[in-house]
Amino acid sequence: MNVKNIIPNKEFNIIGNNKYNLSEYLIKTIMIVCSSVAIAVTLGIIFSLLFETINFFQRISLSEFLFGTKWSPQTALRSDQVAADGSFGAIPLITGTLLISTIAMCIATPLGLFSAIYLSEYASKKTRNIIKPLLEILAGIPTVVYGFFAALTVAPIIRSSGETVGLNVSSESALAAGLIMGIMIIPLISSLSDDVINAVPQSLRDASLGLGSTNSETIRKVILPAAIPGISGSLLLAASRAIGETMIVVMAAGLAANLTANPLEAVTTITAQIVALLTGDQEFDSAKTLSAFALGLLLFIVTLILNMISLKIRFRWFGKFAIGISLAFLFVMVGSILLKGKSALVSSDIAITIDLGPDNVDKNNINETRFDALMKKSLRQTFPNVKSRKEKKKLYGLLSSDMGFELRDQILNDTSLLGSEAKLWFTASDDIDLLLKGAVDLTLDEDYRRISDLEVEWISFLKDTDNVRKKFNKKFFTNGDSREPELAGILSALMGSILTLSICFIVSFPIAILAAIYLEEFAPKNKISAFIEVNINNLAAVPSIVFGLLGLALLLNVFDLPRSTPLVGGLVLSLMTLPTIIIASRASLRAVPPSIREAALGMGASPIQATFHHVVPLALPGILTGTIVGMAQALGETAPLLMIGMVAFIADVPTSVVEPAAALPVQIFLWADASERAFMEKTSAAIIVLLVFLVLMNLLAIFLRKKFEKRF
Repeated sequence: MNVKNIIPNKEFNIIGNNKYNLSEYLIKTIMIVCSSVAIAVTLGIIFSLLFETINFFQRISLSEFLFGTKWSPQTALRSDQVAADGSFGAIPLITGTLLISTIAMCIATPLGLFSAIYLSEYASKKTRNIIKPLLEILAGIPTVVYGFFAALTVAPIIRSSGETVGLNVSSESALAAGLIMGIMIIPLISSLSDDVINAVPQSLRDASLGLGSTNSETIRKVILPAAIPGISGSLLLAASRAIGETMIVVMAAGLAANLTANPLEAVTTITAQIVALLTGDQEFDSAKTLSAFALGLLLFIVTLILNMISLKIRFRWFGKFAIGISLAFLFVMVGSILLKGKSALVSSDIAITIDLGPDNVDKNNINETRFDALMKKSLRQTFPNVKSRKEKKKLYGLLSSDMGFELRDQILNDTSLLGSEAKLWFTASDDIDLLLKGAVDLTLDEDYRRISDLEVEWISFLKDTDNVRKKFNKKFFTNGDSREPELAGILSALMGSILTLSICFIVSFPIAILAAIYLEEFAPKNKISAFIEVNINNLAAVPSIVFGLLGLALLLNVFDLPRSTPLVGGLVLSLMTLPTIIIASRASLRAVPPSIREAALGMGASPIQATFHHVVPLALPGILTGTIVGMAQALGETAPLLMIGMVAFIADVPTSVVEPAAALPVQIFLWADASERAFMEKTSAAIIVLLVFLVLMNLLAIFLRKKFEKRF
């Protein structure tokens, strides 16, 4: 039976008649509008970048930008100042981008391809079910985590190794950034190539083996040649991802615009310069700021070309080695971060005996007490031999600068302390905390460490008198950000991420689902639908920083939405997440057998009723899985949030989507760039929290896929 004959005049059947259903027409219209969002986003990106780029080229010539060999956009405010003209030659940025991307592809291509071959042709089902989720976790790790690991661990190793053999290696090198970026894109190449290799008909394998070929010969001479077009597409998509990467370059390669092909020197890329140009207080209508949009347009065009090309392009021991390298890196990176971050979960306290008698604290006017002065007095009484101003300053530095507020809060929480002496515990300063955790090398001369011998003597006395303790650091989870490392916590950033993801989900989920349903179930196969599909595929591979530029140009400068808020951050991330959810949802809808639709239509259901009552419920597990993966990706994004100003110091915990807020990956970026050593362990601990959330979200996706997946 021809299913189309069930619906007379191509209208929706309702209870046996051909009357046009207004509500179903409205639903279909909404789905069409949702599916057109991809076109709107693409046009928004193009026009927002193009408009500001035209303004830039009215001040700087196109030839200087494309062919200039010096990049120094530090323009002066007045014409008589030094560097008033600046230099805007993009060649050093293009060279640095290509250098790092080439290093990354040289690492990722063989490892990713061999991993795909092993998983597809050699691995057992049990092995595959174990390795696949691990590679998915590697793919879901935020780039800011890779950047932190590259800057803190990989770059020093490369520098020390180079110096050992007499090479001059920069502390920030293209090799370090390229190496880590290559590891980052291995799962992308592996996953896409695995799908392509699995799509090669089994009959080709059987025929080759039947003619006497070995497994290795079959792979080299039959499977790979048949899969080359798809593999080439995956490599081009990986290259576009490498070209558009931001945070790894910012943290590991530096911002020096050197025109060099030496991987041991510091270089910068297009994306890194966009971040540098648009973070901080900048005059928007200046050549320096506008140059970021010109760079963004150049980046968008390059990645768009690569993605369009990829759309047109239709060993056992090596495989084990490649997978081993990928998983080993995962474990080394996570293990390194765990070792560095576990100490942040423990804080050090120091006990001080304080006279809370009426001479020092008036119980009727507690808030009028100078608690900070009372704390300093108590410290001097604990160490009466301290006389000089320099020694007193060191003595007061044993405790956190917040010690006066800590004393006030303890008294307000327990007024029974008033009237007598009391032994109370206070947070140790960051330097003293590191000393108590054994992170200070006391074998060094006093002049080469932040802790003096006198301070070490004081701490030894306090330890001997049982006035030092270590406890679980609750403040790390209950405090907001702080200038003092010992007081800094992740609560404000965590709430900012939750609010941002909430906006992202509320906006992206319904639009993406309706768009996917329309494109898969109702859209006619014509040039318009093909154009929409191409836009969706392109948007899925557009660098995230470009969406940040769109948010800056459109949401902040045109619509004047509040800066540094979860509302703007959520809208930007929703635009970035839309293609991911649409593609995953369409794949899930496509997996539902046509017989389900035919049976529903045969029973008198309209196409919309058949879709929403029968097809969508069966596809919902896959849709939810794709949504969770998209949300996990959004949770770890940093670059687009930097573009819209969510990089400011935010100590207060946001309570609404229109209040200024930070986000967890941005907080990690800020702490990693801080000068105080104690922030390093805070950074690692924040990464641990972020990874826990990402792992839980990925496990939830895997659970939903396994539990509700239907086999037809």
